[in-house]
Amino acid sequence: MALLYANNICSEFPRCGMHKSCAAKMLRQLLGRRFLVFAIAWLAYASGYLLRKPIGVIKVDLEQEFKFTKLQLGWMDSALTLPYATFQVLFGSVGDTLGARRTSSAGLLIAAVSMVSFGYWNHLRMFLMLLVINGIGQVYLQASYGWRHIFFLPSVIVAVSSVLVFLFCSEPSELGLVIPSKDLQTTSNRDVSTVLSWSELLKMPILIDVSLAMFCLKLVRYCMYMWLPLYLLSHLSYGKTEAGMFSTMFEVGGVVGSATIGLVIDRMFKGNGILGSAISALFCTVCLLCFTLTRHWGVAFNSAFMVLVGAFNCGPDTILGGSVSAQLGEMNGRSSAASVTGIVNGFGTLGTVVQGPLIGFVSEHYGWPAVFYIMVAFSMLGSVCIFHASTLKAALAQEQSTSSGDSRRDIQRLLVEQEI
Repeated sequence: MALLYANNICSEFPRCGMHKSCAAKMLRQLLGRRFLVFAIAWLAYASGYLLRKPIGVIKVDLEQEFKFTKLQLGWMDSALTLPYATFQVLFGSVGDTLGARRTSSAGLLIAAVSMVSFGYWNHLRMFLMLLVINGIGQVYLQASYGWRHIFFLPSVIVAVSSVLVFLFCSEPSELGLVIPSKDLQTTSNRDVSTVLSWSELLKMPILIDVSLAMFCLKLVRYCMYMWLPLYLLSHLSYGKTEAGMFSTMFEVGGVVGSATIGLVIDRMFKGNGILGSAISALFCTVCLLCFTLTRHWGVAFNSAFMVLVGAFNCGPDTILGGSVSAQLGEMNGRSSAASVTGIVNGFGTLGTVVQGPLIGFVSEHYGWPAVFYIMVAFSMLGSVCIFHASTLKAALAQEQSTSSGDSRRDIQRLLVEQEI
C-alpha cells in the first residue's frame, strides 16, 4: 500500500525524479511526523487550559484574602478572555506570516512566564495585567500549598509544551518533505469575486441567529468554567478540594459531548446539523434547569446533571462554529467560509468576555439562584436562535429547489419553442 501511495507521489511530481524506495521512505517520514505533531499539538493545546481552570478555583481565596467584590472577580475573567478574543480576530494573519510553530510556541511561553509569578503579587491591577498577558491536578496543589502556588506547576508544564512545539512541530517545507496532492497555488490565484464584505456578510440569513446562539452557549460555558467552584463553596458548602474536583464534571461532559454529540447529530440529522444542534441546546437548557432545582439533593444528582449540561452545551460548538459556518460562507457560490467562521466564533468569544462582569454583578446583588436562572435563560435563547436558523435554512432550501425547478421548466419551454 505504501508503494502504491509512493507511486502516486511520483506521478504527481514527475519532474522530481523520485525513486519508488525514496518515495516510500518519504511517506514513512510523513506518517511518523504527522502522529508526532498531532500528539504534541494536542498536549500543548490541553496544557493551555491548565492556566484557565485555576482562576475559577481560587476565586474564593481572592475574595476572602483581598476582600475583592464579585464584580472585581468578574473583571478578572474579562482580563483573560478579552485579549484572547482581540488577538484571535485582529491578529490571525500573524500565524500565516511567522508560521504556526513559532507563533504557537511563543504564545505558550508568554502565557507560562506571565502566570508563573501570579501568586506572589497582592494587587488587583497586577492580577489583571498578568491575566491579560496570559490571554495572549491543580486542585490538589491548592489544597496542599495554597492558592499562591496554584499557577506554578501549570506554568512549568506550559513552558515545556512551548519548547516541544518549537522543536518538533516543524512544517513539511522546513524538513524537505513533500505533501502529496497538496494545493500549491498562492492566494493571489484565488477567485475573490464572490468574497463578501463585512456589511454584506451581516445581511446573510441565518448568520445572525447562529452567531447569537454561539454567544449564548459560550457565555454559559465560561460561567461554568469560571464561577462553578465559588458557587459550590459559598452556596452548597462544598470543601475546597471537593468543589474543585466536582467543578470538572462540566469539563468531563464537555469532552464526551464534543466527541459524541457531533457524531450522533451527523447520523440522526443527516445534512441538517443546525436542527440537531438546536435540540442539543434545548437538552442543555433542561438539564441546567434540573441542576438548579435539585442543587441540594447531593453530589450524585449534581454530578449527573452537570455532566449532561457540559455534554449538550459543548456538543454543538464544533458544528455551529465549524461545518455550519463554512456551509453558510460557501452558500450560493460564495467564497467567504473563513470570514463567516470568524464572525460566528467572534460572537461566541464575546460571550466569554461579557460573562465575567455580568455574573459578578448578578451574584453580588441578587444571589446565586438568580445566576443560574440567567444561565437557563441564555441557554434557552441560544436554542431558540438555532431553531429559528434551522427554519430559515429549510425555507431557503425550499426556495432554491423551487427556483431551480422553474429554471428547468423555462429551459424546456424555450427548447420546445425553438423546435417549433
